[in-house]
Amino acid sequence: MPRHLPLENVNIQRSLDFYTSIYRQEIGIISRLIAQSAPIVDIMLATQARQDAIARLAITSNRLAHSLH
Repeated sequence: MPRHLPLENVNIQRSLDFYTSIYRQEIGIISRLIAQSAPIVDIMLATQARQDAIARLAITSNRLAHSLH
């Protein structure tokens, strides 16, 4: 199992359940909305818990990117 999954307590089966083409399309739509709308970013960052979750996501993404090299 990749090292980053236990660090974030990822449920692999649940993650695979979400990995459908429709889910990926929905993520794409949300990504475009975030890119186009500053108020959405304000909502996302409204609480410390959300900020912490986004920070963990960034750290995990960075760790994954570095592990590919």
